[in-house]
Amino acid sequence: MTNQEFRKEAAKLFDKAEYINENSGFVSVSLELHHLKGLDNEPFYSLTLRTEFYRTKDTFLYTSTGSKDTEYTISKMHQILDAIIEAVKEVVR
Repeated sequence: MTNQEFRKEAAKLFDKAEYINENSGFVSVSLELHHLKGLDNEPFYSLTLRTEFYRTKDTFLYTSTGSKDTEYTISKMHQILDAIIEAVKEVVR
């Protein structure tokens, strides 16, 4: 996954996290994107997702553009946030 593709996916995740944080009183989502340089001086991005339900940390996922499982982990991040969004929508109804 290229750095540009990674940033696009991160932007989608940030939109989901923002929705959750603005519409839920029982879930908190923290998403961190960092631009770093590796030992080979090549730039890369890292992304960390944390979810907290009732002050209990439930999810912690990390990936970077250099990881072998980047696409899988980003997919899992989307799945987790989508499930939370559905729960928030149910509570709001």
